[in-house]
This record gives sequence, C-alpha cells and structure tokens, in this order.
Amino acid sequence: MAVALLFALLWAIVARASGAGECSKPPKLENGMLEDRYRGTESFASGSRVSYLCNPGYTFSQNDRRSITCNEGVWEPLQATCTPKSCGSPGDIMNGYYQGDNTFGSKITFYCNEGYMMVGRNYRLCEVDGWSGQVPTCEVVKCPDIPAIENGEISRLSTDSWEYGMVAKVSCHGDYSLIGERKLICESDGNWNHPFPKCKDVKCLAPDVPNNVYMTSIYKPTYKYQEQISFRCEEGYVMKGDGHIVCGEDSNFSRPPPTCTQRVKCPLPDIPDNVELVSTRNLTYNYKEQISFQCKEGYELNGNNVIVCGEDGNFSPPPPTCTKPPESIPLYQKILYGVLAVVVVIIILLVIGCLYKRYSSGGSGSVFPCLTKNKKGDPESGEAHSNQMKPLAAAEGAK
Repeated sequence: MAVALLFALLWAIVARASGAGECSKPPKLENGMLEDRYRGTESFASGSRVSYLCNPGYTFSQNDRRSITCNEGVWEPLQATCTPKSCGSPGDIMNGYYQGDNTFGSKITFYCNEGYMMVGRNYRLCEVDGWSGQVPTCEVVKCPDIPAIENGEISRLSTDSWEYGMVAKVSCHGDYSLIGERKLICESDGNWNHPFPKCKDVKCLAPDVPNNVYMTSIYKPTYKYQEQISFRCEEGYVMKGDGHIVCGEDSNFSRPPPTCTQRVKCPLPDIPDNVELVSTRNLTYNYKEQISFQCKEGYELNGNNVIVCGEDGNFSPPPPTCTKPPESIPLYQKILYGVLAVVVVIIILLVIGCLYKRYSSGGSGSVFPCLTKNKKGDPESGEAHSNQMKPLAAAEGAK
C-alpha cells in the first residue's frame, strides 16, 4: 500500500513537472478579445475556463457561448461571433431622404428632393456611441425677385419670395406689346426659366407691296409686335424672297416684302421621233401657253396631243410618242383573196348541185364527170344511156 502511494506521488510530481493536460493561449475571437484577467497568461490547466468580450461597436449574437473550457490540453470550440452594433434610424429629413447602412462603421448620406437645398452636413457616421452630428435640413429653393416692369405688371401670390415651382405671369397695359415670355417659372436651380420680359409700344407701318405681288393677310395700317403678313405672286410669276414678314420689337418688319419679277418660262421640250410640232416653234413659252403635236403619216399617236406650260417651268403632260401600227395586208392582195374565195365557193356549189342531180336520178360513179360537159356517144351522157336501155328492153320481151 505504501508502495502504491509512493508511485502515485511520483507520477503526480512528474506530471506536474512536465505540464501534462495544460492548454496554451485560447483561440482569438474576430472583433473580440479575452477578458482582462486572462490576458498575459501563457498556459491554462485542464478544467480552466476563460470568457470573451466584443470590441467596442460590436456585440455578441443571440445564444452565443461567451466562455470556453480547457479539457486535457484542448480548448472547447469557440461558439461566439461579434457583429457590428446598429445605430438605429439616423433621423427623418423633411423634403429629403437618405441612403446607406445603419451598422457600426457605416455612413448614411442625406439628399434633398428637387427644388430644395441642403443646410448642414449631408452625412452621419454610425459610431460606438451612436450617430455622429445632426440631421441636416432641406430648405426650398428661392428665385430672385422680378424687377418692376414698366407699362406692365406681374401677378404673384401673397408670399414675399419666389419659391421653387412658383409661376409669375406678366401682362402689359393698353396697346403695349409684351417682348419675351408671358409666363416665368422658378426652377430647381434657383433661376427663372426665361429672361425677364418687357412692355413696349410697337407699331409696324404697312409695307409697300411691289408689282405682281398680292398680300394674302388682312390689310392693316399698322401691325403689332410679332404680327405676320403673308404674300403670293400673281399667277405665272416667281417669288424672290420670303413670303412671310414679321413685325419686330423695333417697330420694323423682319425683312422687306418679296418681289415677283420673273415670269414663268417653259423651254421647248424634246420632241420624240416621228412626232411633228403643229404649234409655232419657240425656244420658250409663257405660263399656261399650249403647244400641239401630230404624228407623221403612217404612225399612231400615244398620249396627249396638247401640253401646257406649268408654274414649275415645265410642260405637262410630257410630249406624246408616235409608233408604227402593226403590218397590214395590201389592198390588192385583199381583192385577190376575195375573188379566189368567191371562185372556190362557186365551184363547191356546182359540184354539190351536180352530185345531187346525179344521185337523185339513180346514177353512180365518179364525181369528176360532173365537172365536164357531156358529149354525144359518151357512155356517161343521156343518149348513150338510152341506147343501152333499148337492147335491155328487147331482151326482156323475148323472154
């Protein structure tokens, strides 16, 4: 018994001396650390237990095990994670919005709606103690005041300033003309969408109309700003210049009236082969002047024989063409063919009549004896036939 106790004591001494069953430093925890009391310890006896903490700004997940134990030189698996803390809502911003994440280390950026401008820093950081800074504000954009308009007025709301989206309407007194846009809008950049208008007394005197030019607009002694006059040429004349003029703010029309000096001329068109010009041959023809055509003898006309000079300086329709008709049989051949046809018909009728007469009298034989004259003593003649009949009758009487 004493010997056994001695061996056990020796074994404990040896085991203690060799460090059997101890664990080295515990495993590291991402975004975390050991509690202060365990830091600096190089080895841990079997059965030792250590605990962890998360770094500032991080927290353990739900159901995490924050401690592990040394079992015979081996640490238990670490079953804990440190995740970033949430800073919650960064705060609402009127007439604006924000974008970004609300976890530790993240950045939220604020934006204002169109027509609003930001006052303050446009971002907040999620820090250990929460959000940094303050929520900015979005104030409505304002446009500069419109200066007073001489001989006119501006309609506005009862507010003291022009804010984004507001509309200013300008009108002129009496016969004064508005130079510029009647409606102005305050835009999102704080500027008006058009330059400021003005009211002026604009009167353009009616212009002198050149010869061969007609005014298609209503005639007035004077015209107001931007009123327009339209012109056209007398039929057959060509216009030089713009057919529309506009009264400008300087009380002058944008340009002089057009002129119509050159009369329309149509050059003589190319005349096709076998086509003859009936009208007088000229190098050019006046507007609406006509020329006529005919075909040479033995040709047929295709198209209109009369064409007219048009406003575009061209004849309409194009000149006709003349083509040779299909080949025809000469007259003498037609007469000859007619005579031959009559002769053939007569011969056929004679043959038919002869055959009819021959067969109706009981005759037979070839058809050719019908085409020749009967001769005396001809076996085919009637006389020969009667001579033959007599012996035949005598023979029958003897019987």
